Amino acid sequence: MISLPLILFGCARDLYFYSYMTAYKEIRLPSERQANHLLFFLFLYTSNKILSPIFTQFLSSFDCFIKSYMLTYFLNWLTYNREVVIIRSFFITGTDTDVGKTVVTSLLTRFLIDMGVNAFPYKPVQSGATTNGARMIPPDAQMYQLVRPEFDVTDFNTYLLEKPCSPHLAADLANTTLDRSVIMKQVHQLEETYDAVLIEGAGGVYVPLTNDGYCYIDFMEELNVPTILVSALRVGTINHTVLAIEAMKGRNLPIAGIIFNQLQIGDPVIEQSNVETIKQLTDTPILGIVPYSPDIHTVLADDKLRRHLYKDWDKRRFKELIHSD
Repeated sequence: MISLPLILFGCARDLYFYSYMTAYKEIRLPSERQANHLLFFLFLYTSNKILSPIFTQFLSSFDCFIKSYMLTYFLNWLTYNREVVIIRSFFITGTDTDVGKTVVTSLLTRFLIDMGVNAFPYKPVQSGATTNGARMIPPDAQMYQLVRPEFDVTDFNTYLLEKPCSPHLAADLANTTLDRSVIMKQVHQLEETYDAVLIEGAGGVYVPLTNDGYCYIDFMEELNVPTILVSALRVGTINHTVLAIEAMKGRNLPIAGIIFNQLQIGDPVIEQSNVETIKQLTDTPILGIVPYSPDIHTVLADDKLRRHLYKDWDKRRFKELIHSD
């Protein structure tokens, strides 16, 4: 019969490993699987007459450590998915204002959900809000709501400001102080709830958040999560994109890749050359291209039309970012 200390040792070893990985946000281990783990060992221990003799005989030539390893390996094979969802945030920034960060964030939300990842879009500071009576309406969150309609538009922001300008100025004009610790706390709370939190910035990496010179790139450095750069697929994008990538590399920020947004129908030869040149100059993965759409709100609200926009995205690269085999 397999000894109780052996079983408890194997269980503790395996749970310690997964707890360690979870603490460092490498994988998400649902508690019900931990329960399944423990129940499996208890069942194995108590069912002496059927299972224990079989396992004892099979493992009789191995020492205690190897026995526990093989038992827990068998358990993992039996009860764990081949792909384990990683808890991650992604930061979505752009080469400029109006390059399509919100469109990409919205599409990426549904793209990841289609991959089985519970993704949530989040814009910490939203300026340019409109008023509807006494209520302020965030325009970017309205786009988020098209892909996550179960949420209210006010669920996607921490700070909502009226003036359509840089966050530090919009906050000044509204007599509001942007507290970075409050934003960071909300990020962590969202990470506890969702598999992936898609944090959208404002403008580019050097847009100021506060008057003391703290910019989005400083916030990105503090977050230390993979960044997705959105770049407009047009003439001039090479310089803007390379500068943004170099700025992030200068801070040693993790860069997941680039998504190009086709804001209008352009010359396909120029567009293809831009993509290839940027890849060569930056050595950064190209995650995908968002084709031009004349009515993006209608497309985002429709499952079939929306999927067409990301059907050619690099699923393998995203799988590497989101899953661990």
